[in-house]
Amino acid sequence: MSKIKDISGRRFGSLLALERVGSNKLGHSLWLCECDCGNVAVNLSNRLLTGNTKTCGCRNGHGMRYTRIYRTWLNMKQRCFNPRQENYKYYGAKGIKVCKEWTEDFKAFLSWAVDNGYKNNLTIDRKNNKKGYNPENCQWVTIGKNVKKKDITKKVRKNMSNAAKKRRVNYG
Repeated sequence: MSKIKDISGRRFGSLLALERVGSNKLGHSLWLCECDCGNVAVNLSNRLLTGNTKTCGCRNGHGMRYTRIYRTWLNMKQRCFNPRQENYKYYGAKGIKVCKEWTEDFKAFLSWAVDNGYKNNLTIDRKNNKKGYNPENCQWVTIGKNVKKKDITKKVRKNMSNAAKKRRVNYG
């Protein structure tokens, strides 16, 4: 039988291991940890030691993983930071980013969302499509309004493009 490793007092990301509180059904050590956010959580020692667990969950949804607002947050980040994501070419590849506060902290995004009228039937919209996702540039709108805005933008671009083509023909 292997000796239990004492990790009390050690820091793992935002977690400080306080004390061993037992073992799970497989015999793995469970540790009571305090997070920098003030929450306490029980974690498996092997998840702490391998770096797979670094917070109580406060930065990755803290119990909201299966909610629409959490998926909105994840999808927003994927569009901007993941080149393998289908819509990256329209966002991240064009320089659209998510502000650091929202990228690193779901709770900050959630707080902004609630304070700014989030409801499950609304979608996040950038007021200025040339700028990124941040509190000053985002709002919640109906999907219909967002689609209509995209249609208007396409028409304006098309008209501008046609006008540019005519100018080239006339001048050159």
